[in-house]
Amino acid sequence: MFSEEYKRLLTITYEHTPWRNGNNKNNVKQLLASRIIKEYDPKSIFDFGCGQNVFLECVNKLNPDIETYGYDIAIERYHEFGHKQYELLTSFDVLEHVETEYIDETLKQIESRFTKYAHLEIAITPAKKKFWIRHNNLDLRDKFHNKNVHLTVKPLDWWYDKIIANMPNSTIEKTYTETHPSPKRKTVVAVFVLKK
Repeated sequence: MFSEEYKRLLTITYEHTPWRNGNNKNNVKQLLASRIIKEYDPKSIFDFGCGQNVFLECVNKLNPDIETYGYDIAIERYHEFGHKQYELLTSFDVLEHVETEYIDETLKQIESRFTKYAHLEIAITPAKKKFWIRHNNLDLRDKFHNKNVHLTVKPLDWWYDKIIANMPNSTIEKTYTETHPSPKRKTVVAVFVLKK
């Protein structure tokens, strides 16, 4: 799902600047967890790109009976993708970080991990940040230095077509865009709700 160079870059980046699953305000994640539980009523959740696992921690505080599993390539304790299926798969502001040439494979892998629903939120605008690669990582500089951290910035229609092509056992129940304001730049997010 990712190149070895990108895995290394994310691990190095996280070691120097830990992140907390996008917006790190716990009350925002608490509201999101509450909304997701109410909307899908899942018995289990797989969070693809879980960051520090804040979202799933909020889920478990609201309902400890929901089985949860988080995966994040950049964080050692969440490296294992596993094989188990979960009722609901969530992914918040993650897929735009996947290298474009790995999108098809990633979507296929995502489809294999849920049994009922997937809730995907994908930024379709550039991020505020760019990769900054130190000189001691010259092999990464050529490929990633000064590139936007959203490696795959594509319109909603592009993502729609990719999901249809690579997730044939799922139906897109609804799709819409949301704007997430921030002090420096608005982020537009495409939301996809898939059902098996």
